[in-house]
Amino acid sequence: MKSLLQRTALALLLVGAIPATYAEARGTYRVVDTAYNDVLNVRTGPSTRYPIIGMLAPYARGIVVSHCEYRWCYIYHGNTEGWVSRRYIRPE
Repeated sequence: MKSLLQRTALALLLVGAIPATYAEARGTYRVVDTAYNDVLNVRTGPSTRYPIIGMLAPYARGIVVSHCEYRWCYIYHGNTEGWVSRRYIRPE
């Protein structure tokens, strides 16, 4: 049997009073200040010394930020996850 809290959360979710996903709850980010013919590198660690493991398009949106350390943030975007420079992402 579901608790009162679980039933209330489900009811609020169904009427749209609370966000449906983790991304919506935290807010999403977009890539900024990247030339239209360039990409934002995603790295294995929080520094340019770490290898590039992915790239985000200069118009990418819907990026979920897990956490940030100094000038770097750990992000999720589709099948891509890793570290990006905080300078190149902003809340949507």
